[in-house]
Amino acid sequence: MKRNAYLLCVVIIVGALMISGCSSKKQTGPVEHQQLTWHEKRDKPFGTFDYPKITENEAFDLLENKFKVKIPKFISQVKGMLQNDVMTEGM
Repeated sequence: MKRNAYLLCVVIIVGALMISGCSSKKQTGPVEHQQLTWHEKRDKPFGTFDYPKITENEAFDLLENKFKVKIPKFISQVKGMLQNDVMTEGM
């Protein structure tokens, strides 16, 4: 009898967890914490583009304006850290 009561409690708890997990809405954080996440549905894929001789600012401008991709704010911080900590030519 005690075993049946224990089993019934476990089944009720697992069932309640399954129902609450399936019915909860997807929780997301603020947009500034999702900067690398795609937010819009694309009608067509990016395709192939060749931009061999453009500056970094032109590339960021293309990403933001033409492709509607959000550029994370920490890119400049990471670039500065790499320039200070990793010494390579061309950076």
